[in-house]
Amino acid sequence: MPDVLLNRLCELYGAPKATSSGTMSEETQRETALLDSFLACYDVATSGDWFNKGKQWYRPVECPWADVHENASGGSSTCVVYNEGGGYGFDCKHRCAGKGWKVFRAELESRFPDRKFSFVEPTPEVSIGATSEKAAPVPVVDWRTRYHTFDEMNNAPRPTFLIEGFLQKTL
Repeated sequence: MPDVLLNRLCELYGAPKATSSGTMSEETQRETALLDSFLACYDVATSGDWFNKGKQWYRPVECPWADVHENASGGSSTCVVYNEGGGYGFDCKHRCAGKGWKVFRAELESRFPDRKFSFVEPTPEVSIGATSEKAAPVPVVDWRTRYHTFDEMNNAPRPTFLIEGFLQKTL
């Protein structure tokens, strides 16, 4: 049943509307903001605010396959969905109804191959050892300076280990 009819029935019986806006939890706010960033990255036009139906949050959007729809119904006939604790979805009431979130995302990414969006927050790189930036290596002019002499090898200090017998310290 279309949301318009369902809302009208709810008004007659005094029940909450199907598109009533509930209160978003902190996690839902974070996830819907991330989904809004995704839509903005791929220039997907939105046609309304987030509304919920139970534990699902819907955002009306312009369908990427709107040119093959049999009618031009608007409103909430095409939405991206966030399922609390369950991930993302795509919901369209037209011929593209069988297409899910993965197909929707792949379509947008194929339209803008130069744009990249990640739903995973970037994490800092882990480095073991010194944290200071190393200078670029100086090109060797004479090959003989790259190798140690016999005297340098004989007089080299004994190696020290971070983990005894396994991980050698570097200078």
